[in-house]
Amino acid sequence: MAEQVEPAVLIVGAGPSGLVLALHLRLNNVPVRIIDKQPEFSIGSRATLIQPRTLERFSLLGITREEIFESGVVAHQMRIYAPPAGTTAVKTFSFQEPLEPRPSVPFTQPVTMSQDIFESILRSKLAALGTKVELGVELKSILNIGDEPPIAELHHITQNRTEMLKVPYLVGADGAKGVCRQLFSIPFLGETREADKMKIADVETDGITNEFWHMWGSFATAAVGLKPLGHGNKFQYQLVGPKVNHEALQTAEDLQKEFWEISGRKDITFKNVTWITTWRGNMRLAQSLQSGRRFLIGDAGHCHSPAGGQGMNTSILDAINLSWKLALVHNHHASPSLLDSYEAERLPVIAEMLDLTTALHEKVWENKNGIDSKAPPIEPTKEDNTDPMYRPKHFSQIGVNYRKSPIVFDERISSSEEGEGEGSGSSFYHSSTTLQAGDRAPDAQLTFTPSPEIGSVKSPHADTLFSFFHPSIHTILIFPGTSSLKSEKFVDFFSAIPWAIAQALVVLPKESEEEIPIISGCQFGKDLQGSAYADYGIGNGVSELTAVVVRPDGIVGGFAKSVGGVKTYFEKLLGVDGYRMLMSP
Repeated sequence: MAEQVEPAVLIVGAGPSGLVLALHLRLNNVPVRIIDKQPEFSIGSRATLIQPRTLERFSLLGITREEIFESGVVAHQMRIYAPPAGTTAVKTFSFQEPLEPRPSVPFTQPVTMSQDIFESILRSKLAALGTKVELGVELKSILNIGDEPPIAELHHITQNRTEMLKVPYLVGADGAKGVCRQLFSIPFLGETREADKMKIADVETDGITNEFWHMWGSFATAAVGLKPLGHGNKFQYQLVGPKVNHEALQTAEDLQKEFWEISGRKDITFKNVTWITTWRGNMRLAQSLQSGRRFLIGDAGHCHSPAGGQGMNTSILDAINLSWKLALVHNHHASPSLLDSYEAERLPVIAEMLDLTTALHEKVWENKNGIDSKAPPIEPTKEDNTDPMYRPKHFSQIGVNYRKSPIVFDERISSSEEGEGEGSGSSFYHSSTTLQAGDRAPDAQLTFTPSPEIGSVKSPHADTLFSFFHPSIHTILIFPGTSSLKSEKFVDFFSAIPWAIAQALVVLPKESEEEIPIISGCQFGKDLQGSAYADYGIGNGVSELTAVVVRPDGIVGGFAKSVGGVKTYFEKLLGVDGYRMLMSP
């Protein structure tokens, strides 16, 4: 029997944020336990929209594009029908404005996937690393407070026994109604709108195509929609409007009759209804995401309207932001003070997202014209951003940034200019065309050259920059420009890299013909399309060498023009002593 390792992190809640955190930590070789009080895994589609930013992070979790599209589909266009028959389409439009296709963005549109299927994929990846969700285990109390390691009182429901577990860190991922936030004594600020409700169910029907997200009725009275949940005949049933009597709709038969009443489509019958719930308007944000060694992620720290398709995606980015920092601290590479940057980076993003989704919520719930038959004749025209169902492209979360973070560094600008760059006012999205420290690192297509040091006979091969990134280490992208690979400055850059937590990739310009030197631990890739140099803000023909430090969460942590710049970034991240220890022979 394998020796049981004491967990470094206890994760309470096995929804998307808890599972992603557990998986990311295990990929960093951090031992974890993940518990959930439910006796069985949840069913139901619930959150269904996976944004481009989340999709591109999946590669770090070992989830392939093939696995994504085996169960998920590119988000459908919405199609609205006119009464009374409900068969004539009056408008077809994209739910969300797509991103411009380019090498830096591997996904341009969201993907629709049922949440229970997504969670099963995450659980399988986690199990492959030797960690399983412990069902029927409930957090009852935390016996100590302050900065001491939490002592969690766990109740094993089926066995009716109590376990006391002392753990270095505890993360609450147990949702808006969970106990963690209350046990942490963190206020949940915001409002509940009891009048704003939506009935949601999973239904199967062969009565209509799965090529569109179909809607009938009016938000001013009652509207009903069928959103495809994959490649088959399963749809998410969505019912909203001030005239809907939610209390009277409890059974599959009730939902069917209400659908017929609003849509007029009695040719559409539901064969199977597997899950019914009522969502109530609850828009809140925790006053803090951290209390000593305790953290909140996902809905435990923020809940909001589903109108923006942001909740699960924001929760997953919470988990990815926190995980690599916990790993550095657990492995004694960084001071525990690094964990303070989790709240500093995530809270501004979440606050802005909450404002945006609440504004969209009000467009839907307070809409007086809704999706009536007065809409213009159907034609694939440019989306109208006044439509209550329209989502601009920044909802892809590609623009989420941490430019004002205390742990990012840009040697190209003075300290007085930090955080004041072009388009730097928003943490949720920015209009800047110039990449800055704290921004998402762009993807690129490179031709990788085998390292001469291992005597490889493998031919150069094309691959993405994202394929080189890793969830447990930083990646130093070195852009030599026209500088010689034999120059003293180029070679000196490698002396500042803490190899225990970093890897290096030299990005050669497309016109480079210089012989590749042997540098231990370093790989080389040629930017034949020129997109890496362009998107990382390195001009053509520039002779000055630049290093871009990409964090394990895919964020540009720093820009360096010198060895001192690389050193400064890691000293900010790890502390002077932490960096010195990693650089010691």
